[in-house]
Formats: sequence, C-alpha cells, structure tokens
Amino acid sequence: MNMTARQRTLAGITLALLMITAFIGLLACIPVPIGDPERSRINDSMTGIWIGTDEDGLSVLVLEPYDKRTWLVGWYIVELQVEHDLEGYDSYEELIEITRTAEHVGTGVIFFKGWLKKIRGRLFMTWEPKAIFENFEDFEHELWFVWDVDLSQADQMTLRMVDHEFDGFDDVDQTRRAFESVIRRNVDNPELYVSDDEDLPGAYYRVQVDDVDMLQDVTTDATISPFE
Repeated sequence: MNMTARQRTLAGITLALLMITAFIGLLACIPVPIGDPERSRINDSMTGIWIGTDEDGLSVLVLEPYDKRTWLVGWYIVELQVEHDLEGYDSYEELIEITRTAEHVGTGVIFFKGWLKKIRGRLFMTWEPKAIFENFEDFEHELWFVWDVDLSQADQMTLRMVDHEFDGFDDVDQTRRAFESVIRRNVDNPELYVSDDEDLPGAYYRVQVDDVDMLQDVTTDATISPFE
C-alpha cells in the first residue's frame, strides 16, 4: 500500500514531535556501506510508520523520504513500565492494544540515512547513523547497519540484520564491492544474518492512519530516561 500525501504528512509530523534524547545499544554493524545512496531509489511501499517489538519494549520505525533516493529513518524504542512477553504479540491489533494500554517509562531514538540495494533479487537496506546523541560514547559513527528486507506480506516488513562477524567477511578488503560480493554469494546462507534469538527487531506492521495520533501521544508523553 503506497502512502498518500496525507499519510506522508502524518509521518513527517510524527518524526518532528518525537525528537528526544536517544540512547541505543551497539548492534552488529559492518565497516562499509552496502549499495550507493546516489544510485539508489526509495520503495514507496516502505515509506511511513511501522511498529514492532524490541528487547526493551516496542519498536517504531519512521521512514520519511529525504529525496527520491534515500530516507530519513527514525528508530524509536518505547520502554514499558511492566515487562510484557512481547513474543506473544504477533499481530498489528495486539501491538496497538498494548501500546494504547501499557504504561511507558521512556523513549529513545536514533536517526539514520537509509537506502536500498538489490542483490541477487533480494532487497537490502543500509542505515547510516546521522544523529548520535550525547552519552552514547561507545558508538562508532563510521559503521553501518545492513538489513535484509522482506516485503512479501501485505502491510508487513521483516528485517534481518547482516552479521558483521560472518566468517565470509574475514580477510576481505574493507570496501563496499568486496562486502557486496560476499553477500551475493551468501544471500541464502542463514549464517550471514544475526540469529533470531539476539533480541533484534524483526517483523514490523504498518501503522494505520487512525492510530497515528495515539502513537504520538504515547511517545511524547513518556518520561525520558536512558536505557541500561
């Protein structure tokens, strides 16, 4: 489902209202970007607001077009007051209900420049950190998050992170083409990706227009607190 002009505006409003101090754990990043943001093109079906789960609570992605080639990606973590077994919430309706009813104690955000690269028919998305906030001393700016993107389900987006510790990356040149070559040879190898038990975001559901205002209220009313 492509975004309407109104939905794009709502996404932009949400992104502006949710600007707060951010803290996020260091994840499995690779030392080179995949794809070229100057030669890429955004996929309109990915533009918008998405909700999923994270080890700290709820995970919200905002993909707002920066130009025809790239997005500004906002990755928000909404920490919950009471621990929930979020693995049991496997539908959009359930995630929206817990968002609406659970008490929230903190929201963190990190911003990226995002672009796409197709390799052997598979879609990969690179996130380049653009806004790293204070007290985030361990994060290296010259690292990139790279995700395998699955859009096969309507109004769903599943992300798998490429693992920087994959053996195939050992002893290769630290260049984009060298890393893309390794990915091309191993797109079907599950060891290329961070395992599902690493508490990383996975499946996201598109946030429907009727739920945008509620999501804004939840995140902007939360007490800001750093994540441990």
